[in-house]
Amino acid sequence: MTRHGIRSYLMAGFWILAGVGAPLLLAGDLTPPVGPVAATMKTLQQVEPRVDVQTLGGTLNATYYINAAGSYYLTDNIVGEAGKHGIEIDADNVTLDLRGFALIGDGSLTSGVFVVGGIITRGVGPAEKHSIAVYNGSVQNWGNPGIDMSNAVNSRVEKVRAYQCGGGVSLGSNSSIIDSHAESNFGAGIRTGDTCTVRGCTARDNQNGGIRAGNSASIEGCVASSNTYGGFFAERGSALHNCASRNNFGAPAINSRGGGGGSGYDLDDSCSVSNCSGDQNSGDGLFAFAHLSVSNSSFVGNSGDGLEAFDQCNVINCSVNGNGQNGIYINNGTVTSCTASQNGQSGISVFFGDVEVRNNTCASNREHGILVADRARISGNHCSGNGSFAGGFTGAGIYVNGNRGAVDGNSVSDNDDGILVDGTNSVVTQNIASENTTNYNITGTNDVGPIGSAAALSSPWGNISVVTAPTCIDGIQNGNETGIDCGGGTCPPCPTGEGCLAGSDCQSGVCMAS
Repeated sequence: MTRHGIRSYLMAGFWILAGVGAPLLLAGDLTPPVGPVAATMKTLQQVEPRVDVQTLGGTLNATYYINAAGSYYLTDNIVGEAGKHGIEIDADNVTLDLRGFALIGDGSLTSGVFVVGGIITRGVGPAEKHSIAVYNGSVQNWGNPGIDMSNAVNSRVEKVRAYQCGGGVSLGSNSSIIDSHAESNFGAGIRTGDTCTVRGCTARDNQNGGIRAGNSASIEGCVASSNTYGGFFAERGSALHNCASRNNFGAPAINSRGGGGGSGYDLDDSCSVSNCSGDQNSGDGLFAFAHLSVSNSSFVGNSGDGLEAFDQCNVINCSVNGNGQNGIYINNGTVTSCTASQNGQSGISVFFGDVEVRNNTCASNREHGILVADRARISGNHCSGNGSFAGGFTGAGIYVNGNRGAVDGNSVSDNDDGILVDGTNSVVTQNIASENTTNYNITGTNDVGPIGSAAALSSPWGNISVVTAPTCIDGIQNGNETGIDCGGGTCPPCPTGEGCLAGSDCQSGVCMAS
């Protein structure tokens, strides 16, 4: 059998073993269809189903005018004309791809992209456009916001850069701005209406705040740095997460809420903040109205308070260190598991009543570790080295400057006063005070557990007072000393000018008081 025959025999056997017949090899239809030959190439509209903006006409107000829904794109930079917007959008459902190009203005009071307001509706003002998207490009040197979509709702800006404009980007309500940057604008870097999302954005060196959001905003993963007037501003019910605000500073601003002090965060009522930082701002690290919730955040090195808020605030797991005034300053609420150290005034200061301060560490503040007023519960805190021990004023580890408080289970050491209570009807139990100038300084009518050494106390409600025997090198006048670490028969004689009761107290052997 020839080689070809062997191959054919084997192939036939393969198909038989596979249980199928040999495949049929059929040629295609060689008869063309009836009628003219149709084109098979796609049209330009099918290849690029969008409109080139630079093929559109303009108006008296804009170089290019979009007045129909659709998808649009740029093919080159746009250089602004005097008194005209770069692109004016006068339609709903428009998507504009800048394709990496720039809209460069001439500084006149116009915008690179401007969305027109609608007609008057029922006499209450202009209707809004909706569903506008602008992305992937930059705007520079426009006298108004570089991208002004304040008349647009349900809209989006993404991957846009705004530089040296009257404002960076402005959005209407129910909109979002993502992964965008605003720098050196003469107004706010980013401004939004209510119920907006701001995510992954940076605002730097803007002259009327970094990021300004309306009510119920979500701001996440954003940075505000070196902005005049302040970093972040958000209205009622907003939430901020994973944000950083640094080196913002104060200046007057027109038609804007807040004190103009350059705070890192300036928030309205009922806002929440988590995993954020406010560092080296000229005002407070964070300033807020009532019902604030803050967790896992740090506010360090600010000229004002680290965190300042009004009524019914909840602060947990925060670090407030090295601020010019108080670490935390609130009217009332709860402060739990925070660290407040090296602040210019008190570590935690609660100005009015009804607060719980629990499990915090307050060290080396120039006034008090913890300062509270009426109806306060202070438990499980550690306060050390506050007041003159930190080079400041006379201060207490814990100071109850009010009535009806409960001070329980705290430890205080190396303060001027360990626990200072000068109100009435407070209860002081189970505390440990050690090495303070005065361990317990309690006046007024209060219920105080027995005070003494741990070995001597029999009451479970007793307060431990650790008193170290005076020495001649502890830097204070105590024991029998007639001066600081001198005289009294137990320490060396005092130099001229120090206190004495007898000649033996003096190095000269002569006591002027004898």
